[in-house]
Amino acid sequence: MTHAVNRRPYDATTRRRIAQQQRQHSRERVVTAAAALFAQNGYTATTIDAIANAAGVAVQTVYAAVGGKPALIQAVVSRAIAGDESLTPLLDREWLTRLRQETNPRRQIRILADEQAAIGPRIVPVWLAMRAAASTDPEVAQAWQQSMAIKHETQLAMVRAIRRAHLKPGLTYAQAADLLWTLASPETYDLLVLQRGWPARRFTRWLAEALAASLLRTPG
Repeated sequence: MTHAVNRRPYDATTRRRIAQQQRQHSRERVVTAAAALFAQNGYTATTIDAIANAAGVAVQTVYAAVGGKPALIQAVVSRAIAGDESLTPLLDREWLTRLRQETNPRRQIRILADEQAAIGPRIVPVWLAMRAAASTDPEVAQAWQQSMAIKHETQLAMVRAIRRAHLKPGLTYAQAADLLWTLASPETYDLLVLQRGWPARRFTRWLAEALAASLLRTPG
């Protein structure tokens, strides 16, 4: 007598979700490995083979998960700025929501300074590696320009959270973004913290004071 075999229904949605999670996990491993190697050895000396070996994946997986070296360095810089591989857009992150909701301009500046200082240790090594590589690799140069444009647009959105009435007279949002770009740059963090040995707390305090002095209207 033939008995019917009970088979679990094929769940296409679950399979797609699992496959997506696996791809995301592979991407995180690849980007993490690339970040460490770019910071340690520089862009030019780092190979795809070395990244694959450090990530524990096949070379083909590196290309499938992220791409070649120009795409990798851009992914590394993007993650360093955001802090993780979350799909949440940078401008929708919790700290930016707090920045927009805060009504006191000096507390807004402190939120900005805290976040920009926190990014420093993550971004400096890979940012400087990408900048150096951009001088010799046309593909990286293009990615570098894209990364700088995105960074500046993001900082413009940050300063737009401050009411115009709180800005210095005559200071435009574009000019305010330029000042934030300069004062909170990875290069500034590198010079003061990594080269001159400033403690992170001192840098954060200085940045908040410098931003307030440069952006905000003087009370009274």
